[in-house]
Amino acid sequence: MDGFKTLGLYEDWTRYILEGKNRNLPVLTWWNFLPYDFHSSDLGIVFVPSSRDKNWLEQGLPPELNLRTLPALERNPQKLSQKILNRKEREKNGVNLFRIRDDCGKKFSSILLVDDVLSTGTSVRTCVKLLRSMGYEKIFGFVIAYQARDRE
Repeated sequence: MDGFKTLGLYEDWTRYILEGKNRNLPVLTWWNFLPYDFHSSDLGIVFVPSSRDKNWLEQGLPPELNLRTLPALERNPQKLSQKILNRKEREKNGVNLFRIRDDCGKKFSSILLVDDVLSTGTSVRTCVKLLRSMGYEKIFGFVIAYQARDRE
């Protein structure tokens, strides 16, 4: 990965925001936390696929960012959701966790890969590998929070 940014540990305020994502809290305007250079018009945005149809972080995107969303990846429906697994199970489950979509659309010179929580890094590493296989050389990552401790 060519760059990475996070808002903080998965505790206190980040936990409150992330766990409230399905409780009709105001939409988190995460894009306001991006460094200025991430606002390039030739930077495509790829969301780590969720077990739902759409990643919740896509909600409320302003039109100028929504136009740059690239539906490049999808979750393999035969795989379990990573959030219910421990570290060892996540690593094993991460093989073929995602796949490249046939209808991924236009190309960008670089990609911003967005996810809500980074715990083991398996999902992000898998996505980066697939994006590289699609020809993307510059890939940046952005997550709202990361977990400091492992779940055994």
